[in-house]
Amino acid sequence: MILETTGSKPQVEFIHHPAPFPAFVGGFGSGKTHALILRTLSKVFGDGRDLAYYMPTYGLVRDICYPRFEEILGGSGIPFRINRAEHAIYVNGKRIIFRTLDNPDRIVGYEVSDS
Repeated sequence: MILETTGSKPQVEFIHHPAPFPAFVGGFGSGKTHALILRTLSKVFGDGRDLAYYMPTYGLVRDICYPRFEEILGGSGIPFRINRAEHAIYVNGKRIIFRTLDNPDRIVGYEVSDS
C-alpha cells in the first residue's frame, strides 16, 4: 500500500488483521476512525472491487468521513475525487460507497468486496 500505516499497536493490528470482520473498540479519541480509514484504503490498494463504508447518518459522513479521507489522501499525494451527490470517493480506480444505517432499505443495489 502507498500509505504508511503507523499508529498504536492495536490500530496497526486492526488495519492488517486477516479476519473478514475485525472489530476495533475504543473510547473517544482512541483512533477508531483513523484506523478504519487506513484499513479501507489498504483494501482499495489491494485486490477486490469497490468498498462500502457505513455511518449512522449522512451528517456524520459529511462531517467526519469526507474531511478525514481528504486529509489522509491529500497528505499522501494520492489522487482522489469525492462525489458528494453519489456519496462516494473514487481512488485507485475503485469507489468507496458511503451509506448510512438510519435507513437499511438504502443498503442495496451495489456490489462491494468489503464493508
